[in-house]
Amino acid sequence: MKKALLSLLVLIGLAYGELLAQNTCFEDWRYVTPVTVTNINGALTDYQVSITFDSQSLISAGKMNADGSDIRITSSDCCTPLHYWIQSGINTPNTVMWVRVPNLNPFSATTLVMYYGNSLSTTPVSSLDSVM
Repeated sequence: MKKALLSLLVLIGLAYGELLAQNTCFEDWRYVTPVTVTNINGALTDYQVSITFDSQSLISAGKMNADGSDIRITSSDCCTPLHYWIQSGINTPNTVMWVRVPNLNPFSATTLVMYYGNSLSTTPVSSLDSVM
């Protein structure tokens, strides 16, 4: 069942990314960027969050695969993968991605983690059916 979208503030800084330090779950990914989702409503469960980022700059800088196959989103533990769907297509300055988040606490911020920069045999995991 689709849920009505409530007002959420998504803050994201993906222009450059950070070098991934020590993570055993995604050790083949070179870049990691935290994504802060601020819930300005009550508690939300199994909720779709929209994230807009500049995949074109990341691809042209050689930090992301041209087809986006290396993108992974996790919960704040940096290991639990979350389902996502790239709605607008990849390699655009305003790429729209939807992420299914298990829980968003009321009136608080939740940090998700976006990994990219893995040129080794990655396959796309973007899926509309898994998110919506």
